[in-house]
Amino acid sequence: MEARYGYENAARATDLVRGALEERGMDPDMVKDGVVLGSGLGGFANKELNSGHKGESGPLVLSYGEIFEQIGLEVPKGQSIPGHSKQLVVGPMEGLEGLVVAQAGREHLYEDVNPARAVFWLRVMQLLGVETLLASNAAGIVTPNTLSVGDIMTVMGDRGADRDVALKGPNDENFGPRFPHKAYNYPRDVRRLIQTTARDLGLKAVDGIYTRFPGPGYELPSDVLEMRVLLRRIWEEGALDPATSEDYKGLPVGTVGMSSNYEMAVAAHASLSNKFPAFRQAQGLISVPTNYSASMGPQGFLEPSNHEEVAEAAGAIQEQMGELGRRVIVQFEKARKTK
Repeated sequence: MEARYGYENAARATDLVRGALEERGMDPDMVKDGVVLGSGLGGFANKELNSGHKGESGPLVLSYGEIFEQIGLEVPKGQSIPGHSKQLVVGPMEGLEGLVVAQAGREHLYEDVNPARAVFWLRVMQLLGVETLLASNAAGIVTPNTLSVGDIMTVMGDRGADRDVALKGPNDENFGPRFPHKAYNYPRDVRRLIQTTARDLGLKAVDGIYTRFPGPGYELPSDVLEMRVLLRRIWEEGALDPATSEDYKGLPVGTVGMSSNYEMAVAAHASLSNKFPAFRQAQGLISVPTNYSASMGPQGFLEPSNHEEVAEAAGAIQEQMGELGRRVIVQFEKARKTK
């Protein structure tokens, strides 16, 4: 882990956020739920947290660059990606007594961003004491016979997380143990809650496996075929295991993208921290299919994918995704009260 994105600067950033919340009359200790918003899915921050209203009555909105500047950390500016506002938004939400912190926009590794910097905002959430994490991404469909654009996939496992992960290098025990496990990354009860809530909104929701390719760029047909073969093997093996067979009913389901699972690895690390535990109550990742990977659709090859198509498809489901996130987080809070 690179030192400049380590504990000391994360603590400075956290103190800055806490102070700014107190100045607005909000209690930092009420920040219990965190969200990470993927490509074109930033409508949650606008609609549910009212991020467009930055007056005294609105949420706290701080750009990543502004926070870095205020804590005296100079970093190279990443390329702006459409659909990624790159802001930390903290505020109240309808139906919730506590506060939500939203990472509105990622800093992707394919932007030549240091891995530790890419997960810096999760470290700030950790130090704020956030107890739940609901993340989302826009992704390509690997299995067009089981997924369509407009569905959602609740991630039950991931692949490709070992490529340039933020946990490499010296470990800081403030954040978590040297060798964290990921057994609690995608708990079944959280996936079922998301699916039930999604279906109430008229969305098809199924479990699947998310694969990360480093990018930037869309996959080759051979990449997709290789993923399909592996997914079939995983489903076959999973169906034979009584402990996991419930999760592997039916046909393989999978998406592919360029983000997310290195973040979920850090969430797992944080959940095992003795000093600053976070994300222990619930962790979930929603993958939103926005295109057919390698243009391999259910009836053969389609037009090649592009970012505008991805953003448009994500925008079409943005309102439902915002409401889905709101309802799930409200359920998180209800579960917290019953403990």
